[in-house]
Amino acid sequence: MKTANKSTAIADKEENIADKSTAIADKEENIADKSGEIADKEENIADKSETIADKKESR
Repeated sequence: MKTANKSTAIADKEENIADKSTAIADKEENIADKSGEIADKEENIADKSETIADKKESR
């Protein structure tokens, strides 16, 4: 009986580790998404800066 209880406890811990691994992967994906959004915003700012420079140059 002790062996069965230990096996169940081990299985529970393994499931907990798997859940935590999934949570970490989700957070990493969220960080990657936010990094992509930041890169897009930086590109947008660069484009606007270039547009402003072009307008100043054409004056």
